[in-house]
Amino acid sequence: MKVKCPKCKRTDTYLTTDAYDPNKQPNGKMVRLRNPKYKGGLTFGSVMGGNVPAQLMECCDCGGMLTFGGKLIVIPDEVKEVPKQRHKKGVKHERQ
Repeated sequence: MKVKCPKCKRTDTYLTTDAYDPNKQPNGKMVRLRNPKYKGGLTFGSVMGGNVPAQLMECCDCGGMLTFGGKLIVIPDEVKEVPKQRHKKGVKHERQ
């Protein structure tokens, strides 16, 4: 899932990892860069063995804290919508 920075509102820099658990205090193992070659950022997993506490996790775009109220703001993966079925022309459908 995408991670949203509470300060700059960007959602294109970080993603959650398999270690992400919304019921636990965030740490560096729960977040990774979307683009590993991004110039401005470092992966929290490469610092302190990934045990970076939430209060030290900063957005590499704006320098703001990546957590808000001790939680990560995550954007759920997009769910593909099922297209609506169209009625055929000339076919009458009775309302119930």
